[in-house]
Amino acid sequence: MASNRIVTIAAAGDVGTGREPPASSFAQVNDALRSADIRFAQVERLYSGRGSYQGQGGGLHTRQKPEMADAFKSVPFSVLSIGSNHTGDWGPDAVIDTVETFRRLEIPTIGAGRDIQEARRPAIINCNGMRVAFLGYVSVMLPQYWATGSRAGSAPMRAHTFYQPYEYQPGAPARIVTVADEEDLAALAGDVRDAKRHADFVFVSLHWGVHYVPAPSDYQPVVARAAIDAGATGILGHHPHQQQGVEIYNGGVIFYSLGNFSFHRRGGPPASCMPDGRYLHKEVYSMSDRLLT
Repeated sequence: MASNRIVTIAAAGDVGTGREPPASSFAQVNDALRSADIRFAQVERLYSGRGSYQGQGGGLHTRQKPEMADAFKSVPFSVLSIGSNHTGDWGPDAVIDTVETFRRLEIPTIGAGRDIQEARRPAIINCNGMRVAFLGYVSVMLPQYWATGSRAGSAPMRAHTFYQPYEYQPGAPARIVTVADEEDLAALAGDVRDAKRHADFVFVSLHWGVHYVPAPSDYQPVVARAAIDAGATGILGHHPHQQQGVEIYNGGVIFYSLGNFSFHRRGGPPASCMPDGRYLHKEVYSMSDRLLT
């Protein structure tokens, strides 16, 4: 199906807008972004005046006025993932408003929607005589944040955590084991196969992993490789807020974490671990080269 033509893609990691004027968020990188045929980014904010704050997500800072989304039009970005651990921070109404905000800006979105069907729907872009599809999923979110048949939210790619003792001494640290949810993984692979029937290339956006940790968790290579085996060209990972490794697998490329791109957060209390907020991130996570396994 693919031709001999070339499509270049500029893929950016987490973006948290908040600078005034909005276009200043990307002022230093506009030339680099505009040199690509297709521009992708991960959105960590909601654009709405509605909704009620869901305190268990720790995202008081994540809702912004809809006009702040103009930052993405200033480039302009070609497609955006709006699925993240913050998607549900202000309830379903804010999710719907965010979808509508980008629709008015004529920027397709993936990874979240007014229901699970919309959240899992691909965005397909026609470029240089080829069709490029994007799909989006989230592994790091509270249960009430994922979309259902009647509730707005993110498309889930859940994982389950287990603790495996490997030393006989009581109190010794356990190995952390993560396993991809079988139903979610089957749905993701099915979405990729469906998208591949309508596009030359398929890219899968995944909001996953652990904050400030340089290595992916067990479930991540499993999910990424299954997506590529189903027909994906590449995996665009984000959420850890730092870069992670790149893997070439079965003709596809896996970016486990693209890292932060343009990130602005106004002053406030230090980031806390959720949902209860009893511990600060700096007390739990380290930027040192430690592994989870």
